[in-house]
Amino acid sequence: MTDHPADPRPRVTASNHSVAIAGTRCGSCGYCCLDDSVLCMACGSTLSPACFSPEGTIWAGTVQRIEVNGRIPPMILAYIDLDEGPRLLAHVTGKVTAPQVGARARLVGTTKEGDPLAEVIC
Repeated sequence: MTDHPADPRPRVTASNHSVAIAGTRCGSCGYCCLDDSVLCMACGSTLSPACFSPEGTIWAGTVQRIEVNGRIPPMILAYIDLDEGPRLLAHVTGKVTAPQVGARARLVGTTKEGDPLAEVIC
C-alpha cells in the first residue's frame, strides 16, 4: 500500500452559481491560509475552518507554454489575492494572454482536472 499525500490544491466548491474556497483563519491574528493547517504560522494560535469569497485582485499572471501533467498548453495562470486574505494559483478562462496585474478576478469553479478556475472581471 502506498501513502499518497493530500491534494495540495485549494478546495473550491461551486453550487447554484455560487463559489466558495475552504481554508483556515486564525482567531488571534487573522492570518488566513488555504490548507488544513492546525497552528497559525504567524502567531502559533489554533486555526479554525474558514470559507473565503471568490473575488480578488491579480497579483501576477503568466502563460504556461509547456505541457504539465497532461494539461495541454497554452494555459493562462494567475496568482489571485482573494479579498479576504489568502493568495491562490488559478487557471484563467477566456484569455489568450497573461492577465494584467491589478485586474479583478473571480473564481468560477474548477477545471476538468480539479484546478481552481477564474475569470477576469474588469
